[in-house]
Amino acid sequence: MVEYDKDAIVYPYITSYIRGEIPERQGFLKELEEYAAEKSVPIVQPETAKLLEALTCIKRPLRILEVGCAIGYSAILMSQYLADGGSITTVEWDADMTEIA
Repeated sequence: MVEYDKDAIVYPYITSYIRGEIPERQGFLKELEEYAAEKSVPIVQPETAKLLEALTCIKRPLRILEVGCAIGYSAILMSQYLADGGSITTVEWDADMTEIA
């Protein structure tokens, strides 16, 4: 019998496998991940980041509304795939996070 967190959506070994297949970030995004880990700032999980990248790459949106930007990690991910002239509007209630982003 496989033990798992009863609140998890999938078995931990599946999450572990998926995360093992995702290459480690480099550059500024890696720095943001390290900052988020050090300061306990929530950012999207690696598999969610890849999904956001895939969806924005396929759609190439002109506009994105992000609710809750924290330090701007997801916005930076998605900005790579905006249509020419596109924009991202983020909403964040925490003024400190807004400053950092």
